[in-house]
Amino acid sequence: MAASVPNGKAELAFTYTRESFVEAARALARARYGRLGSIIQSFLPLAVFGPCLILFIVLSVEPVIFLYIAGHPMRAPWYVMVGFYLLLMWWGLKPLVATMRLRLKRRIKGFDDDERWLGSQSWAVSDEGVEIKGADHRTLLHWNYFSAVIDAPTSYLLPVRGAKNQWHYVPKYAFASGDDEDRFRTIVKRNAELVGAA
Repeated sequence: MAASVPNGKAELAFTYTRESFVEAARALARARYGRLGSIIQSFLPLAVFGPCLILFIVLSVEPVIFLYIAGHPMRAPWYVMVGFYLLLMWWGLKPLVATMRLRLKRRIKGFDDDERWLGSQSWAVSDEGVEIKGADHRTLLHWNYFSAVIDAPTSYLLPVRGAKNQWHYVPKYAFASGDDEDRFRTIVKRNAELVGAA
């Protein structure tokens, strides 16, 4: 993995990993949904467990109206209430966990099924655009092809303009040093909108 800037180009050679792909996909989702998505994601556990906890407290203090013996309400033992609370949590958490697993499987499947993520990558980044070289192909993507360049924690994301499910990314481990990354950022700032960390 190396980066250099001969003749105003930042040349990168690297290999994608599943881990970097999943992290980049998650970062792209966060960038697309913005602050609202972060708020929803942060409060989602509270939305699931909050009502369960409130119901648990209410049923622990008040008689359980649906339990009767000889026509009189009976207060449930503590272990029944704890079991009921755990059942509510499982009921609320199960679809959430299933959804997260399905999304992760789809991301990994997308990585395994798409040839552009496999094998060694060779990028030449210049004012003209991003040139991606493979064993049997060479593609030049001009800067207006991308909607922006997003500075994520572990990568630089390049979503395709007008195409929600098409994007490219450069993992930050592709840069041999901080100077190489700075040169890459300089080229990007001259030609595209760099969004994210300063």
